[in-house]
Amino acid sequence: MDKPQQEFAAPGFEHKQPQLTRPGGYLTPVAYLWTRTVRCKRLDCEATVPLVRQTWLCKKAGRFVALQVSPGADNRPRFTRVQSAHRSEQQAIQAFGFDPGKFSKGGNAACISCGTVADSEYVKQEGRAAWTLASGCLSRR
Repeated sequence: MDKPQQEFAAPGFEHKQPQLTRPGGYLTPVAYLWTRTVRCKRLDCEATVPLVRQTWLCKKAGRFVALQVSPGADNRPRFTRVQSAHRSEQQAIQAFGFDPGKFSKGGNAACISCGTVADSEYVKQEGRAAWTLASGCLSRR
C-alpha cells in the first residue's frame, strides 16, 4: 500500500472523511465514481457527457444498486443512487427503467441531454476533457 492508502486505511481516519449534509443528519461517502468527460458533440447542447461504461455498484440477488445518470440544470451529469430488492438482474433493470450496464461502449458515448453520440474519434479529438467526480453516497447504517 502506498502512503495515502495507508493513511486512510489506518484506524482513526474517520475525521478525514468528508461528510454530506442531508435532512435528518449526515452521510459519510463510502463509494466514489471517477469518470472522464467530454463536451457534447452538438454545438447547441454543450452538455457534459460522462465516459462511463457501466454504473453498477452492487449486483447480488436481492440487492441491486446502481447510479442513474440524468442531466442537471447546468448541463452537467447528476448521479442518483437507485436500488432494487428483486431476485434477478433483469427484474432490477425493469424496475430501474434503464440498464446500468449499457452506457459508453467502444469509446462511443451518448449525451444524457440530447442523445447525440460522441464517437471515439470525437472523444480522441477532445483530448483536453475534464475530470468529473460523481459521488455515489452509500451510508453505513
